Amino acid sequence: MALRLHQTVMSTHSNSTSRSAVGKKRSPKATSYHPQEPSTLLLLLQSSKRSSFTEVTPAQPRDLTTAGGYVSDMSWSRITGDKTVGPNQESSIGAPPPRANAGACLYKDKIFVYGGHGGLNYARIAFSDIYSFDINTEVWTKYEPVITQTPHPEGRGGHTLFAFDDKLYSYGGWNSETQYNNIVVFDLNTCEWSDPDIYNDVARWNHSAIMVEAIPTYKYFIFGGESTNFNEGQARTFGAYVNSSCYLDIGTMTWSEIKPESAECPSPREYAAISYDSTNSRMLIFGGWNNGWLNDMYALAVNKIVGPSYAITEIDPPLGQLTGGVPVTIKGCGFKD
Repeated sequence: MALRLHQTVMSTHSNSTSRSAVGKKRSPKATSYHPQEPSTLLLLLQSSKRSSFTEVTPAQPRDLTTAGGYVSDMSWSRITGDKTVGPNQESSIGAPPPRANAGACLYKDKIFVYGGHGGLNYARIAFSDIYSFDINTEVWTKYEPVITQTPHPEGRGGHTLFAFDDKLYSYGGWNSETQYNNIVVFDLNTCEWSDPDIYNDVARWNHSAIMVEAIPTYKYFIFGGESTNFNEGQARTFGAYVNSSCYLDIGTMTWSEIKPESAECPSPREYAAISYDSTNSRMLIFGGWNNGWLNDMYALAVNKIVGPSYAITEIDPPLGQLTGGVPVTIKGCGFKD
């Protein structure tokens, strides 16, 4: 199904043909979300006239009925080779030890798991290990960090995790000693930890988080959780439930607070489910806990933060003759059938 768009293409008379205005280059893809693959459009460039964009070749969706041996019916199945073991015992296929409150995300067909609270034989450990599960081969892999001048981060749970540019980013969390308001980074290529001093006001844990495709760079949204003020080295204290929101700009790696323009907002809570409505640019919050279970649902419009729903990222060739008639390939994000 061809996509038909209309775009004003401006040219100026000079020694060389001017380049059409394009949006800023988008950052590489990160995945705790499923952004669309860039679409490719072919068009005929005409000088100083409106042009119709036609002959669209959108990225083909993955056939989940056959990829990786999946089936299309509604039935549960055990991962290949996984066998039932005793309660709180070691996995039969090399999975992480039993735990909860771990951070996880999907990146390049692998589910990455970092940290959490738990342990074999009902131990109470704050883990700092990293595992990945390959969804194609169904194999677990444990990552062994190399020793560098940067100390390895302490174990934690209640944090969130996202991946970007072959690195894992963990935000927030807590353990029996303290809480965290920073981001720690694990390089998947070198297996090195780093602490880039990306701090977000006060410590936060058990919050909700989601990565959103935005213009010109992705945004990592945070809502709610527990939070408290503490000084570096201070022992862990009880926190308060919060209903504040913020986001991390992946391009600049800086935090910004979201200040709602309406008086109505969800009550403070932790463990809320979060999703994103890309059609209407809304962050959706459901349920959670605040000394009682919640089942309300709220939507927060974030269109001023995420920008338009599409962007042109590349034009090839960038220059052409003033008389027109030059085939041009345009690549971008957010184009649909």
